[in-house]
Amino acid sequence: MHKSRPSVRAGRLDDYFADVITEIIPLSRAVMDQATLLRARYGFKTPDAIHLAAAIVGGCDLLLTNDHRLDRCTEIAVEAI
Repeated sequence: MHKSRPSVRAGRLDDYFADVITEIIPLSRAVMDQATLLRARYGFKTPDAIHLAAAIVGGCDLLLTNDHRLDRCTEIAVEAI
């Protein structure tokens, strides 16, 4: 198996996400405030709290993750895959 160069892989990821991402949630004061609440309530690590908060503030219906610990969050539906 041949490994592609990092720039080629990055380009493929850019192409993929250009088709599936319809909105980017800015890292706003509202997101950071929500992340702070989630960290205090659940003890999530900061990056996890920010991801959850962005999904909540952005009005997402579901957050998909590979981290089953995040399904403790009751403010949004979380599915560990």
